[in-house]
Amino acid sequence: MAPGSVVFLNNVPGVGKLTIARVLKDELLGPTARLIDNHLLKDPAEAISPGQGPAYKALLADTRRVPLDCLEQKIIPSPEPLVIITG
Repeated sequence: MAPGSVVFLNNVPGVGKLTIARVLKDELLGPTARLIDNHLLKDPAEAISPGQGPAYKALLADTRRVPLDCLEQKIIPSPEPLVIITG
């Protein structure tokens, strides 16, 4: 797979996306791959503003912005890593 590629694993909850992503990273792609679990991005918003209302959605957008911007601007353009994101 080309350096700077992004693999997005998407499916319903509980089917093993994170398990598959860990295997891909650890056994196939090596130490330069980055694994971004969706829960790392959404759990802080859920802890601060439980539920799925407007306040949660606004906070979720804010909590995702910084790490995703960093991926887009600094990680993905680099020649080495591959990024795996669960969703």
